[in-house]
Amino acid sequence: RFFTDKVTDHLFVFEGNGIVKDYLGSLTDYAECLVENESADQSSDGGAPPPVAGAAKGNYKQEKEKRLGKKKERQKLQKEIQSLEKTMDKLRAK
Repeated sequence: RFFTDKVTDHLFVFEGNGIVKDYLGSLTDYAECLVENESADQSSDGGAPPPVAGAAKGNYKQEKEKRLGKKKERQKLQKEIQSLEKTMDKLRAK
């Protein structure tokens, strides 16, 4: 998954029965979206199903911005973790 996240930003999702969905984002983003949709399905009272991510152009753009924001936040946190780990190593060396 790490490799695919680094090299892809666009997926074609084959759902079966000849259904192919176009998803803009990484594999991790898609997995998170599936988990969110499943939790929304379980919490709904049998009403209308939740909207599919990116179904409308406006939603597509909003979803893309949301995913990019999450990706940037993850990258920022990873850099911060690396910095803190270096600081910890320096403190341990003393």
